[in-house]
Amino acid sequence: MAGKATDLAAMAMNRHPVITVGILIGVTALLVCGGVAAFRVHDIQVHYHRWRMERAHQAYLGAKTISGGFVVIQVPNDAVDRYEYHRQKLVELRDIVERQYVLKHLEIPTDESKHFSKLLVSRDCPSHIDFESPYPDKPRLLQVTIWCYPPHVSEWDRFIAEHDVPNYRERFMDAGTTKGHH
Repeated sequence: MAGKATDLAAMAMNRHPVITVGILIGVTALLVCGGVAAFRVHDIQVHYHRWRMERAHQAYLGAKTISGGFVVIQVPNDAVDRYEYHRQKLVELRDIVERQYVLKHLEIPTDESKHFSKLLVSRDCPSHIDFESPYPDKPRLLQVTIWCYPPHVSEWDRFIAEHDVPNYRERFMDAGTTKGHH
């Protein structure tokens, strides 16, 4: 009987390294799978929110008109709310960038601010997903919020710096220049 107890003890001792190795392999596999899943979850979220944002945009795309350089939208139901929600989710996921600018040399409403707004509406500016510029009751400095993909942020910084000049009219309007950037 003593021989059997010794054999059982030896078997238990030999199984201990096997169990430890098995646990290590299992934990490693879980970490690798978890890392891959976490990476994929971000991609899936980005894809989902881009798709939903585009669908919401399509809901009011036909209703958008340009009147005197300004975008006039008759919004069906909650399309804008859904669009803005999914756009904000993409900002949080760092898929797109939200950039706010205050132009120190352009007041709104002026002919210069209308000209600048037309550049944005006609897309004679760097690539962007969307832009927003409030129209105030009283004159104030022009504010613009731009949503774009990360590679276009530096282009926007240059574009704004190029157009935020005290001689905007002479540089972009009087010279017959209708293009937004040179």
